[in-house]
Amino acid sequence: MKGLAAIGVAGLIAMAGALWFSTNPTVVVAKIAPVQPNAALPVFKPVPTKLSGGL
Repeated sequence: MKGLAAIGVAGLIAMAGALWFSTNPTVVVAKIAPVQPNAALPVFKPVPTKLSGGL
C-alpha cells in the first residue's frame, strides 16, 4: 500500500511540474555582485596553540 501511495504522489508531483512549466512561469533572477569589503564586519583572528608556539 505504501508503494502504491508513493507512486500516486510521484504522479501528482510530475503533473504539477508539467503544469508549472507549461504555463511559462516567471522565474526570479537574482543579481550577483562581488562582495564589497566592510569595516563593520568582525575579523576572525587565529587562536594561538601549543603547536604554533603561542602558548
